Amino acid sequence: MPLSMEDIWPPRNADRTQKVSQIFENEWKNEQFFAKIKENKYGKGHKNAQPSLVTALLKGFGRRLVYSGLCEISYYCFATTVPFLIKALYNYIQQINEDPKFANLSIGWWCCIGLAGAIFCQSISVNSKFLNTYIIGGQMRSALMTAIFAKSLRLSSTAKGTSTSGELVNLMSNDCSRVFEAVMFVNSIWIAPIVIIVAMALLLREIGVSAVAAIALMMLIIPAQIVFGRYISNNRKRMLKFTDERVKWMSEILSGIRIVKLYGQFSDLLTG
Repeated sequence: MPLSMEDIWPPRNADRTQKVSQIFENEWKNEQFFAKIKENKYGKGHKNAQPSLVTALLKGFGRRLVYSGLCEISYYCFATTVPFLIKALYNYIQQINEDPKFANLSIGWWCCIGLAGAIFCQSISVNSKFLNTYIIGGQMRSALMTAIFAKSLRLSSTAKGTSTSGELVNLMSNDCSRVFEAVMFVNSIWIAPIVIIVAMALLLREIGVSAVAAIALMMLIIPAQIVFGRYISNNRKRMLKFTDERVKWMSEILSGIRIVKLYGQFSDLLTG
């Protein structure tokens, strides 16, 4: 049996399209209002006098994004404590093997409890992070798709002539999905440098001068990652043009097929 609406549970009120689109629309109107004020100050066409889509999205859905960032930080904190607890447990086991009489059982118990608790809290933190980012990304994608669809219905004939249906479909499908994917890693922009610095400090503390080689290798990899990232970004931009053309041709082909079928049905009615 095919799926029906009764087989799918209803979304939360906060995740409904009517709710998220209204939040985004209000924030976007505020951005346009402030952009007009800046336009009077800086002049028309100035870069500071343009409404910011990112600002509107962050104002509308950014609170949960901050909570997601805190969950990610807590995940890295618990992940950092796990190796130290394992080291303490290893030292305790080694002490038992050397001199069982002076071994304190409470140390071993606390190490085991701390290790289990750190792994449990680590799992809770990372799953909370992914849950919140999926919710935020879905809300942003839904709000943008609704705004693009509503704008396409208000386009004039002149505006429709400058843009194709393929571009509109590409905006609603691919570009909105890119926003959803970006939300998954947006907190890494400010969390990753902190994690790298702390990891370097811990490596130098635990290993010593030998950690300099690993740190130097990581520093050498960063420019290569930047170059490859720009190369992939440029290829994706060029690929989008072909995607627009493909969707445009497919839409025209399907429209032509529909017209031919309607003409055949109309001819049958006339002859019948």
